Amino acid sequence: MTAEDKLLTCPELSSQEQQVREAMDVNEALIEGDRTKNQVAGYFASFLLFPLVAVENNTDAKENLFRLQNRLDQIQYLQKFNACTTV
Repeated sequence: MTAEDKLLTCPELSSQEQQVREAMDVNEALIEGDRTKNQVAGYFASFLLFPLVAVENNTDAKENLFRLQNRLDQIQYLQKFNACTTV
């Protein structure tokens, strides 16, 4: 959390929360989208014993999701600290 974060108003925090949630949805959809492909690749790999080249780890999406979750936690803390109400 930065000094600038502490100066954010409730509407600004609400706006940032919405942006973070939307970005989280995008990253979660990316990860979810590759899940079926990874399961199929794992199924065939178990029979054919070849490396899982087709598997997508989505490392960047997972790391971004982790950062976004941390930011969301900060925003929610600030909303409570500032006694912001949600509508």
